[in-house]
Amino acid sequence: MPIVEQYTGTTDPEDHLETFKSLLFFQCASDAIMCRAFPSTLKGVARQWFSRLPPRSFSNFTALGRAFLAHFVSSRVHKKTAANLLAIKQQPEESIRSFLTRFNKEALQVQNLDPIMKFQALRSGIRDIELKSH
Repeated sequence: MPIVEQYTGTTDPEDHLETFKSLLFFQCASDAIMCRAFPSTLKGVARQWFSRLPPRSFSNFTALGRAFLAHFVSSRVHKKTAANLLAIKQQPEESIRSFLTRFNKEALQVQNLDPIMKFQALRSGIRDIELKSH
């Protein structure tokens, strides 16, 4: 079975939970096995959180997952939106190539990005007026 990186409480808990679920669903693991296997993917404060839970606190893995997400909600990574792209501006000394690389890296993180919105955000972030007019 592939190994899931241990969760320490500092990264996105949703990403950790989804990775764990997809790997165990692929293995056709039962709900009980998922509940027993999940603590092995925790480390540090995350393992401490789990060890403080009263025995038989949850009747299924869905409930355990909800409690995990609720406890580590402050570490959740917020999804990027098109509005985030509008805030990206080319810096005064930044080359167009560097700006495009930085912009595209951010754009890849926006789900279901409308191509027109992407173009408008890109256009608004470019400093060179002549380049914008073409």
